Amino acid sequence: MLLRLQTYDLRIVYKPGQDVSVADALSRLSPEEKPPIFAEQVRIHTILSQFSESIIQRIQEQTAKDVELNALKEIVHYGWPDNIRAVPTCCRPYWTYRDEIGLEDGILLKGSRIIIPKVMQDDILKQLHQPHMGKKKKLRARTAVFWTSINKDIENKTLNCSTCLSLQSQQSKEPLLQTEVPPRPWHTVGTDLFYLDGEEYLLLADYYSKFFFVRKIQPGLSTSRNVVKIMRQIFSEYGIPAIVRSDNGPHYSGNDFREFARIYSFQHITSSPHYARSNGFIESQVKIIKRTLAKARISGTDPNKALLSLRATPVDHNLPSPGELFLGRQLQDGLPRKLPRQPYHENIREQMHKGQEQQKLYHDKNAHLLPPLSAGEQVRVQNPTTKKWEPSIVMSQASSPRSYQVTTAAGNEVRRNRRHIRPAPQPSEAENSQSLSDDSAANATEGDRPTSTTMLSPQVVELPSEGCESGIHTLSGRTSKAPQRLDL
Repeated sequence: MLLRLQTYDLRIVYKPGQDVSVADALSRLSPEEKPPIFAEQVRIHTILSQFSESIIQRIQEQTAKDVELNALKEIVHYGWPDNIRAVPTCCRPYWTYRDEIGLEDGILLKGSRIIIPKVMQDDILKQLHQPHMGKKKKLRARTAVFWTSINKDIENKTLNCSTCLSLQSQQSKEPLLQTEVPPRPWHTVGTDLFYLDGEEYLLLADYYSKFFFVRKIQPGLSTSRNVVKIMRQIFSEYGIPAIVRSDNGPHYSGNDFREFARIYSFQHITSSPHYARSNGFIESQVKIIKRTLAKARISGTDPNKALLSLRATPVDHNLPSPGELFLGRQLQDGLPRKLPRQPYHENIREQMHKGQEQQKLYHDKNAHLLPPLSAGEQVRVQNPTTKKWEPSIVMSQASSPRSYQVTTAAGNEVRRNRRHIRPAPQPSEAENSQSLSDDSAANATEGDRPTSTTMLSPQVVELPSEGCESGIHTLSGRTSKAPQRLDL
């Protein structure tokens, strides 16, 4: 080829692909011919593989009766106009899919999907929703059937299904709401109970210094009164804190603990029921101490010395040990060290704030704030035992952050965290009309049965006068005087 081209004086110029309007014809030439595909056979196979013959026959009959689909069949038969304005109004929703719509044996198809007549859409929707797959049934519908509002109808069906609403997944986490760093040691403490190897322990930890106390509860003495007794002993040695935080367990929600808080004059704050994250500090301390005690028991070491090592270990690179923060001195844990006489640490709270800001930054990357709820709003609350979402009513917002007082379907008023509450979607117009018709039918069968409550609107009645001028009186007996206007 080079010898043949020597007779020509060629000048090669590069031209970008975007400037080439028509590509080389040979590059579009298929290397081998493929056997032809008969569209009619493919369509018929698709129809028969998705539905039974009886359903296909019913679709054909209902399609022939449907005014909208008859107009669409006529357009498909004679061809689509060039402008959407020339299309009948009822068929304009199909304009976007005009290149995919075909006609086969009296049945309209959108690709391989059958266009369902309006009369049969509810039945097909019930079949799609039968396994309660939620919005995933859109994928199932895309393999078989079609109508213009199918996606919206599937969403409404899911949002108004009691079964789907009660078995929803957990809501996404909200932005981290942190507890304010206490101004001094032993200002705010947290308490909780935990089990390890069949034995019960009481934990009390300081929010500021992370210093903790662990007390074993004897078998048969796991009562609120015994918990109060142990905490009184600790408070008598280290003072009374300003705030005590705990969960809503029976040891902390009984009258004994409430009386204990009143006598000792500290504020008792409880976390959101069944939401351990709202009491995250003490839960984290429980996990650390349980792991330490379990390792000490397995290795055969002294558990008390293991807890001492925890108290003597610095919190992080910028903060000293819990013992030094709480007691103002380093604890002698058996390691050779030179103990300073007057340890002095500056900017403790600043370092803690920096640690909290970094923790919140990482936590809030995948979190978003849930919208607030109003009193009287219909909601669904997750049952902590069955994990199902049950219908309830919001009564008021609780004093604790992101918590609400709700009334369950059983009539119980409970406090729940916002993450455990979902707004209940309003039923569709079709369901409202259906429920109204059912109510009217029920009322018709009841006849003149007296109701339990009757709402009376204010009425104006005329009372007969005895020895006085007749006037108009309200139902309560008050005289209604007509306004006096100037006759101008």
